[in-house]
Amino acid sequence: MPRVLTFADLHLKHGSGYDREPGDRLEDQVAVGQRIVEIARERDCSLILNAGDTYHGPTVVPEEYDAYTRIFGDCEIPVYTIRGNGSHDLSKRTISAPAVVERSRYFTHPDIVKVAGVAVAFLPGQSVDRLVAARPGVERAAINQEAAAHLISIARGLKEDCERIAPGQPHILLGHWSVEGGVTATGAETITFAEPILPLADLEAMHWAAVFMGHVHKPQVLSGESLPYPGATGNPIIIPGSPLPLSFGEPGYHGVWIFDTETGAAEFVPILSRMFSEIEYDPDDWPHIEFAEAMTIDAIVKLTYTATAEQAKRIDHRKLRDALYAAGAHKVWQIEAVVERETRARVEGVDENLGEAAALDLYIEAQSIDVAMAERMRERTTAYIEEA
Repeated sequence: MPRVLTFADLHLKHGSGYDREPGDRLEDQVAVGQRIVEIARERDCSLILNAGDTYHGPTVVPEEYDAYTRIFGDCEIPVYTIRGNGSHDLSKRTISAPAVVERSRYFTHPDIVKVAGVAVAFLPGQSVDRLVAARPGVERAAINQEAAAHLISIARGLKEDCERIAPGQPHILLGHWSVEGGVTATGAETITFAEPILPLADLEAMHWAAVFMGHVHKPQVLSGESLPYPGATGNPIIIPGSPLPLSFGEPGYHGVWIFDTETGAAEFVPILSRMFSEIEYDPDDWPHIEFAEAMTIDAIVKLTYTATAEQAKRIDHRKLRDALYAAGAHKVWQIEAVVERETRARVEGVDENLGEAAALDLYIEAQSIDVAMAERMRERTTAYIEEA
């Protein structure tokens, strides 16, 4: 029985602001994409399933089509791709981005394909904006709930069709939707998203051999018998996550999943890629600057420090930046100072018996507010008091 490799959310061209030289970030993504194909070959996979958001944003340029071709153009293993949601993959256009380079194996609507000894059912992303526009006055949450129920109904129909056209074969559901129980890398629960959320119990009740749902970028197992993390067996329901971190908000492992259709086990295979590194600098160390290469070497770096106003005046961001590059940083994305405001002493004479106007005068004096601003504040406060 074959092995199937699954990934999602490559987001080609996402994060061009992280470039040190134009095109750097896209080349990072190409390298990860080519590693995906290498893993599929090394693990003798018969099929590659791409769960959407291949391209990023509402525009796609020739360099991104070229990047896709460099990744998958010479791949002898069949690659099946579904459309993402939102504006990604040009999903709201008549011809979505992946269709330009892969018409025969790209799906924008529910469908089923028998390939490599399995039946794959596709549940691509779709925008609900038109449904919202057609239902003026109806709350978005109600429309999202209705859409989720409709998607579950479609998934049930796909499962019934799989049983009819491919009895005895493993059936895999590939989609690009949020699923109840998922969490982002920052800890946000999918159930709080303002979009259709597929109920986990409903998916479990269909008894797919495996379910892979793109969209959330943190790899995770939602259902199935746990294996040493990350992995699962027994009709697993899995969010593949993105194959590489796309921003500072996506720490942890990223990679692809190998599903063995004979054993029912899904194994996570990590992929090494450029690191996003957040460094906290101690302003008390200034002017001494030294950074561990483990945090900086070949990384995209964000440095932050919390300082008093006096400390912040002395710290030279140019020297910090130079030191980070000297320690091997690929790109210094940001140096951010959090300046602590001094706590002013309690103004003498302030108590609960003080009137509004007198209290305002003491505040103006304590804050050294200029005369013109002080007059405007007094006029506005007087107007508020009279209105009340």
